[in-house]
Amino acid sequence: MKKIKNIILALAVILSGAVFINAPVHACDPKTDVQCVPICDELDEQQKQAAGCTVDKNTSVASNLTHIIDAAISIVGILAVLVIVIAGQRYITAGGDSAKVKQAKDMILYAVVGIVVAGLAWAIINFVAANLGK
Repeated sequence: MKKIKNIILALAVILSGAVFINAPVHACDPKTDVQCVPICDELDEQQKQAAGCTVDKNTSVASNLTHIIDAAISIVGILAVLVIVIAGQRYITAGGDSAKVKQAKDMILYAVVGIVVAGLAWAIINFVAANLGK
């Protein structure tokens, strides 16, 4: 149970960073008192590309949430593939022990079900996000 809590905590920390990825860059103008202006607004297109000002100002909560969920589903897919590899290794090294073979087959089954559920979740979320504004 402690391993599961640590994995969930690690995923939460990783995914929480995705919320702040689209934050615009700001700096204070030295010619004025304390008025802060976005740096990217004062640059031409070539300077914006060089400075990394690629933030889309029209991002919505739905698009940010979609990016976070896509990342989470990708992580689930990667973990499911790792579980399949581990289960395959356990199946090969079972040595004819029926309990170990059953455990390995169950692991493979659950991992495949996880991949299917993650794929369906991705499809449903993208469908809802695409039709949310209509």
